[in-house]
Amino acid sequence: MAPNSVLFEVYKLKRLIRLSVIMSLVSTSIIINAAPETVRSIFLDFDNYEWSAFVKSIKTNPPKPSASIAPGDKLDVVLEGNKTLRINPVVVENSLSAFRWKGNVGYDTIFNGIHSYEFNPTEDGKTEFVHKEVFGGLLRGPLLYFVGDLKKDFRLFTEALKSKCEA
Repeated sequence: MAPNSVLFEVYKLKRLIRLSVIMSLVSTSIIINAAPETVRSIFLDFDNYEWSAFVKSIKTNPPKPSASIAPGDKLDVVLEGNKTLRINPVVVENSLSAFRWKGNVGYDTIFNGIHSYEFNPTEDGKTEFVHKEVFGGLLRGPLLYFVGDLKKDFRLFTEALKSKCEA
């Protein structure tokens, strides 16, 4: 195939699209000895995140009470892991069972992530708290390398939330 041919350009475009849908998942979970409503309430108390070593702050832009955050609301989030990272994602869900946001760099095909916090009830009245993020886009690998060990940071957050809820 000649490098300037239309077929070669179509081949390159298909390859680019295929690469952009490859995903990476970072996930942790923990059982918290508290009801899901309690865990969710403490999680959504964004003004009192002194207990968190990873998520330093979550604020809505413009400001509003966390209980009234809805899909489409913009957030200002500061994460303190291997590097300090300030992101401005958009809320995609704020329900009794989950809080999720989506962020990207440029366009979704460059880099994107859906960050999820899930409050799953167990049969014995406790909560399985799941903290995860699905990453996609062409620069997923290099950017994830840049931010460091997210699994460790997610685990520190879930353990800190457990301690706060069980105190």
